[in-house]
Amino acid sequence: MALFYELCFLLILLTSTALSQTTNNITVGTTLTATDNSLTWLSPSTEFAFGFRKLENQNNLFLLSIWYANIPDKTIVWYATTTTNTDSSAAVPRGSQVSLTADQGLVLVDPQGKEVWSSKIVSGEASHAVMGDEGNFVIFEGSNGDKKLWESFDHPSDTLLPGQSLNRGEGVSSRWRENVFSKGRFELRLQQDGNLVLVSVNLPTEHANEPYYASDTYEGSNNSSNAGNRLVFNETGNNVFIYIVYFS
Repeated sequence: MALFYELCFLLILLTSTALSQTTNNITVGTTLTATDNSLTWLSPSTEFAFGFRKLENQNNLFLLSIWYANIPDKTIVWYATTTTNTDSSAAVPRGSQVSLTADQGLVLVDPQGKEVWSSKIVSGEASHAVMGDEGNFVIFEGSNGDKKLWESFDHPSDTLLPGQSLNRGEGVSSRWRENVFSKGRFELRLQQDGNLVLVSVNLPTEHANEPYYASDTYEGSNNSSNAGNRLVFNETGNNVFIYIVYFS
């Protein structure tokens, strides 16, 4: 009898290990479905989750997103936008699915099979993906996973996480309201001239008003002899740093 229980324990242990490996290394063909009890793709430490979040007071609409999985608020740090309007979140009805495909990477479809959003891999063929402990969802090419084809850090919505950066011409926008995941009226952007600005935006025209903050890191400014090239959000121990990298 003791041997029987030992074998049962071993089988449970092996099964748990396999499930953990499957969760951390997402293979092509894997699918998630928007339901009240949707499965998620977790980071190795379970710090972050990727999947569908049901929107509050939204009549069974779900948001494809990444969130902090181990805190009560489950704060969303990234979400997909519609293919036709990058200013609007890709909220989808119950029964929608997201799949990891070889040619497009992530593909989100509604219950009728109509594509709502995709990661749009430019070149290469996806082999697998990983939800990382830093909050970055990465799609890889090849069994060795040495080439990144797409990552959520390159497509921020309203949040920057430690380790994330903005290149020239990139930015993040506030959301319209706490539970309305559409573009809001405020934007942090590293302009093409290297100047980091905070601006309010007139919607729906998206006309930017005069910046109410500017780093003055553009070429020829009094603050720097070189233009800003990249904004970096970094973390060392308990210290958090935001700094601008210049052209050398």
